[in-house]
Formats: sequence, structure tokens, C-alpha cells
Amino acid sequence: MKHQSQSSPDANQSIAQEGKRELFLEGHETNFYHTPDAEYLIQEFISNGQTNGKRTTKKKVMSALRSSISGYLFEHLDGFHIPTHYVKRLSETEIMVRKLDMIPIHVRVYNYCVGSIPERFGLKEGAQLDFPIFEYYYHSPNGQATWVNEHHLYAMGIATPDECKQINRLSSKINAVLRALCLRRKLSLVELQLEFGRFKGQIYLGDDLSPRTCRFGDTSAEKVVDINKYIVNGDDAEGVYAELLDRLSLKI
Repeated sequence: MKHQSQSSPDANQSIAQEGKRELFLEGHETNFYHTPDAEYLIQEFISNGQTNGKRTTKKKVMSALRSSISGYLFEHLDGFHIPTHYVKRLSETEIMVRKLDMIPIHVRVYNYCVGSIPERFGLKEGAQLDFPIFEYYYHSPNGQATWVNEHHLYAMGIATPDECKQINRLSSKINAVLRALCLRRKLSLVELQLEFGRFKGQIYLGDDLSPRTCRFGDTSAEKVVDINKYIVNGDDAEGVYAELLDRLSLKI
């Protein structure tokens, strides 16, 4: 089934109204606001830190780059009939999204041996895995992300077996589609973090797809993979994000 990237008239009308918006959810680097249509939200990309002078301009540029990367990747997934919360771009830093009933887990997908994988399993750090590793992490009330399996989710009433089946299928397809996108642009999808929610009885991908949740590497050098190429450190963040957006959106 094709998921149209269309918004309702009421949701569109809300964007034209520049008055005070009602906050639905405040996040670390993303805020969500209500719209007159209860099925839609406005997702605003933000950057935390200092808010004066040149720093303010830099923060806005970073937010716009994250929003552009996320919007581009969601639009790409939409072309493969993958249900996501994405509806349309509204501005440089805002996206209209479907209001999901979020499931308090994230799926971490490893295509390379990074993070805690080398230490936990005695594998060589940075090596490409023959098959992706998919892991569930539960967002507990104390703010910790706890590694769990599907049976924990069933026992605690977090997700049903059918929902987990949908999440597994979508995670695998999303990973395959984004890996293929990267391959054509001489990039590598090192790992990614996916969050899901319910919308009208179906599981949809939510959150955002940016360097905050996806780790990209560079494969442009022959037989060499730089898995740290697009990890943001300090003042080089803007340039890193801009280069990544250019690589991802390259027409091939």
C-alpha cells in the first residue's frame, strides 16, 4: 500500500498561523507541537547549547541540516512503501508528521562491529558484519535504555507478537533500503537506531533519521572504510553535516 505524503487541510492551516503553538512533547534535539488536526504534529529540529551571537546562527544551520537529512531519508523510504510518520517538509527546521502512539523501545541495527559489540562478543572492532545484528532496547521509566528480547516485551505488555513481527520486518527493510542508498554514493551505513509507533492499527517508523540516530561511513577510498568519517566532533559539525547531505542527496 502506498503511503501518501499528504497533509490534511486543517494541518496545513495550522502552519499558516504563526501564533503561539502548544507543545506536545519536548525532546533533547526535537520538539513536537500540536496542530488543529489531532492526527498530525509539527516536528521541530533544535540544537541545544548557547543561544547568543554567531552561536545562534550556527545552531539554526545545524538544525536545518539535520531536518534536511531526515526529510530526505524519510522521503526515500516512502518511495519503497515503508510506513513512516513523515508527511511533508514545512520549513528549514520543521516537518509535519503523523501523531504516533510510540512504543517505548528502539531497535539498534549494527552493520559493523562498533559500540559495545566488540567487547560483548570478542569481535574485531570496525569489521563489517556478514549479517546485520538487530537488538531491542527498552526505554525504562528511570531513563535508562535496557537491552531486552521480544519475550520481555510480551511479558510487560509493551508490544504484541504481531507488532514485534512488523517491527522486525520494517527494521530489516529500512536497513536494506538505506544500505543500498549509501552503497550507490560510496557511503556505508555503519549502524542506526529506529523507533516505532502505532497509527491506525499499523506500525510506523517515527523519530528522525539523521546523524543523531544513524552512523555513516565513507567508502570512497579503495578497499578502505572510514567508519568515523561522519561522527561529529566540536566545531566541524556544520561541515560534516553539509557534506553528508550533499553525498546522500546526490542524483545517481
